[in-house]
Amino acid sequence: MSKNKVKPTEKQKKTFEHLKKAKTLQEAMLAGGYSKKSAESPKQNYLDKAGTHVLMEQYKGHLEKAGVSPELLAEIQAEGLFDENAQTRLGYLKETKKDLGITQEVTNVNVAVGVFNRKDYED
Repeated sequence: MSKNKVKPTEKQKKTFEHLKKAKTLQEAMLAGGYSKKSAESPKQNYLDKAGTHVLMEQYKGHLEKAGVSPELLAEIQAEGLFDENAQTRLGYLKETKKDLGITQEVTNVNVAVGVFNRKDYED
């Protein structure tokens, strides 16, 4: 018998399904049935929930069974950076930068300073 008795709620399942098409997690949460107030705190009300973790692990297992690995994703990502179409390359570049944590998108931040440690740029 499985130790994990946590089961995702219907809202969590619906939100997870909407993540592929939604532009933001908040949008997916609203489409999944969460209230506007709950969707304003996605980490607390969705990402940190045990049911969501179960969904993510199940999805990861399905991807692995289908042959999708981090190595394969990295290969596809790298190939996309050299696509003939500039718009396609730009999309892959933005995604790669996001994956590497060097995105230029700034949300809910007034000022971003001190990105590098002083020792990184001093002689």
